Amino acid sequence: MKRTIWSLVFLCLVVEGKTQEVFQREKRDYIWLLGYGGGPSVLQPAIKMDFHYSPVWIGNDPKHLDFDITNANISDAEGNLLFYTNGIAIHNHLNELMENGDGLNPDPFTDWWVHGGYIIVQSTLILPYPANPSLYYLLHNATSIASEPVYGSNYVALKFYYSLIDMSANEGAGKVILKNNLIIQDSIDHGKIVATRHANGRDWWILSQKLFSNRYYRMLLSTEGLIVNQPQEVGIPTASGLGQAVFSPD
Repeated sequence: MKRTIWSLVFLCLVVEGKTQEVFQREKRDYIWLLGYGGGPSVLQPAIKMDFHYSPVWIGNDPKHLDFDITNANISDAEGNLLFYTNGIAIHNHLNELMENGDGLNPDPFTDWWVHGGYIIVQSTLILPYPANPSLYYLLHNATSIASEPVYGSNYVALKFYYSLIDMSANEGAGKVILKNNLIIQDSIDHGKIVATRHANGRDWWILSQKLFSNRYYRMLLSTEGLIVNQPQEVGIPTASGLGQAVFSPD
């Protein structure tokens, strides 16, 4: 009986070890894109950071999409750039507008920034779909002009969306197959979309905080898709609008 128990424990350790090993080999964040891409800029030129090299390689990048504040990009498991977004449009690794990749976060506020990129910190996040290596979820929230001030501000994030990208389409150039799917409608903190890997080494937990409160929306991206769980109230209400949302490393 003891031998059987120890065999099971060893098997669990091997499976967990393999899961973590596979995850650690992924290089999905090896390419970083920054700055403006429509032309040379003294303040913020188009910059590419490549972590395949040590020290990191930093140079100019020929992309044609401007990043003001909002930016997100993702690579495949080998570190090859797949696509990137400024919160308004999605471009593929060819530096071209992805099919159906325009018109994110539809709102008059968005229209003000269409030429330079969205201006909200942590307002976009890209995650691979655990059930299909060709599909990627883009999570994004939109700021709107409030009909009346909310906590003294005329601008408030009222909608949390997801869009779905299929990288098997167009010979690897990708296509947006679902866009601006509304999953939360509430006054939520601007940006502050944050995720962490599930303990199973496959799925993802995603959090978004309600504006000026201690209420957090909890989402799970699993093989069943994106699931929005009941909000959870934790601790005391906290101020919104400044700072960065992060998970503790432990």
